[in-house]
Amino acid sequence: ENMKAPYISKEEYSAICSQQDVNQEDIRNELLRWFKDLGILYYYAGDKINFESQELTVLNPSWLTGGIYRLIVRTEEGKGFIKLAKVRQILETVHPNDINPEVSYRGKEIDFVLNVMEQFEIAGKYEDEVFIPLKLPKVTPQSAASFDKESALHLSWEGEYMPYNVIHRLMIKMFGELDKECVWLGGARFNSYDREKTALIQMDMDEKQIHVYVNSTNSNEKKEYLNTIREKINEILKRMELTHEEYIHYNIDDKKGKIQYHAVLKQFHDRISKIYLYETDQYIEPEKLLHYVYADKEIEGMMSMTIINQGNMNIFERDNHGPINFVENGNGNVNVQTGEYINSEVHQEIHNKTEINNWANNLPEKAVSSAQLKEFQAMIEAFMRSDRYKKMTNEETEPLKNVLEDSKKPFQPRQVKWKKLRDFFIRAGKMATTLFTGFTEFIEHYPEVVEWIKQLLRQNS
Repeated sequence: ENMKAPYISKEEYSAICSQQDVNQEDIRNELLRWFKDLGILYYYAGDKINFESQELTVLNPSWLTGGIYRLIVRTEEGKGFIKLAKVRQILETVHPNDINPEVSYRGKEIDFVLNVMEQFEIAGKYEDEVFIPLKLPKVTPQSAASFDKESALHLSWEGEYMPYNVIHRLMIKMFGELDKECVWLGGARFNSYDREKTALIQMDMDEKQIHVYVNSTNSNEKKEYLNTIREKINEILKRMELTHEEYIHYNIDDKKGKIQYHAVLKQFHDRISKIYLYETDQYIEPEKLLHYVYADKEIEGMMSMTIINQGNMNIFERDNHGPINFVENGNGNVNVQTGEYINSEVHQEIHNKTEINNWANNLPEKAVSSAQLKEFQAMIEAFMRSDRYKKMTNEETEPLKNVLEDSKKPFQPRQVKWKKLRDFFIRAGKMATTLFTGFTEFIEHYPEVVEWIKQLLRQNS
């Protein structure tokens, strides 16, 4: 409270910790996170907290926001690419109407401001220039009109709120492929590093939409590039917590329309033979629509399924990973593609793996309360007291012990602890170890645990 400086260096922070007998690095890092959560300071280290990884820790947030504000406001309109020397000049110069008119930013202070802008994808620093998408020209260049949309693959995203920042973040993420001659406030053209694929991405602010068009002479490479961009956009939308719908645009027998991506995927997994397309009054197989997004080999992988015989019922489950398996009278599996037998124990491990993976992936990303976190920890502890768990070796149980202990450390926000547990189970869901087979059995034999899981899944739905 007595410190007047707007920031301290990592050496100063280290000295203060030593004076207070706080000598363990992990505790120093957790204090940084705790102070940030309390609004006492700011650092830009992200999820990997380490005070050694940054030069400055900000004690006065307005000092930082003032620098960002100055650079954006004082940069000339329509000039998204600014020489680094000009950036330094803007930040060094005092401006009467700024947030902090008396502050002049120097040396490592300027580097710090730019690093924070990069972390939040407001700007990008590349060699001798800084790229600020918010300052790009508003008018769409003529070169964008020459892009061949007719032969392009086309996806779109729609939502109640779709800000420019979505595509601006994408520009920064894909800066190396950005066509500087065809970029504006609401869109850009991208050329793959091998120059074999090209994409036009543009926003329709009136309709609150983002459109992606991808072209290439190679059909599979075109789809791969489309998916690369698609994954980045979905990641950005998720991080910004923007609700949206994703659409596949199709052209079948010269009839054009669009359909929700997730609706197609669901009907594909539900083994619905045909989908009715309202816009074009047609019936079409779901996999044909997915061909607008995925290469043949990917769709073949998606079509693989596990058939489990339960009495007189066959349950079809798509596992997205391998060939078709069939459990014959509970004695073994027949691989339909190869005719080879797989014993039922191996099949049970695969089945348990799928169950855990689905459960973990559907856990809410955030705990709604401290009580929910404690319930999660209590469920793990109950499993660790079970006879099934006690029969396992230390090598098998050590990872679970460690993550549970880590989730109980002090000076960690609730959501960080929740994320550690959730991420552990997601990773574990990709393995069929003895520990997770036992965990599945524990869930199946304790109805109260199953009910708790169901409540979590209902919350996430």
